[in-house]
Amino acid sequence: MIQKAQAYAKLIAALIGTAVTAGTSVIAPDGLEWLSFIGALITTFAVYAIPNVPETNGDHEAGV
Repeated sequence: MIQKAQAYAKLIAALIGTAVTAGTSVIAPDGLEWLSFIGALITTFAVYAIPNVPETNGDHEAGV
């Protein structure tokens, strides 16, 4: 189960970041619209920082 989640870690981070960014743009009081920018920036760095982890089911080997 954990290995399956690791294969989709970048997608999960992007979805969570998108939800947070959208949420802050909806609920941010006047004058705090920059919170959406901060959410998008954090999402960008989180997706960049999470490594790609391939599935290890053995169906496909790169370079074969």
